[in-house]
Amino acid sequence: MCLYKRIAISNRGLTDIPLWEQVKRIGRSGEIPDLFILREKDLEEKEYKRLAEKVMKSCRECGISFGVNTYIQAALELGCENIHLPYPMFVERQKECTCFSMVGVSVHSVEEARYVEQQGGAYVIAGHIFETDCKRGVPARGLSFLRKICAEVNIPVYAIGGIKRENESLAIEAGARGVCKMSEYMQL
Repeated sequence: MCLYKRIAISNRGLTDIPLWEQVKRIGRSGEIPDLFILREKDLEEKEYKRLAEKVMKSCRECGISFGVNTYIQAALELGCENIHLPYPMFVERQKECTCFSMVGVSVHSVEEARYVEQQGGAYVIAGHIFETDCKRGVPARGLSFLRKICAEVNIPVYAIGGIKRENESLAIEAGARGVCKMSEYMQL
């Protein structure tokens, strides 16, 4: 049993099979995430919702909690209880999020994390902590950044960005309650 949470972040471009099948592959792995966030930012909402229906079903079959990223209306129509938003969208649309059981927010500063906590957010994802291909050429914020955020808020902080088996313990030692991984889950 893992003493911290793991969150899988999707990127269908990194897998060689349909995303809903990849979820089943993840479900058979030895490292099942606590939450799967469908992050496919390039899709329009209608397309996203069609994909979300299939992925949500696979998550349910595997016993993995499912979260919608960005698309509030799609989440409501799907009956999804978990929504994850980028910080600017949270600020703009937080009143629409009151019907979700869990609202998470991506943050890039201590001030953003504090605001999310003050406004009732359930957790924050802070990053990017290590160098990552997803943010090629953008310097990592590092473990000191993660430590500062973890010290300033009482809600769970999850580290994202370049997280791998070899370095996830560093994020936990810095105070994170868990880690978010994309590549390792998408390339199982």
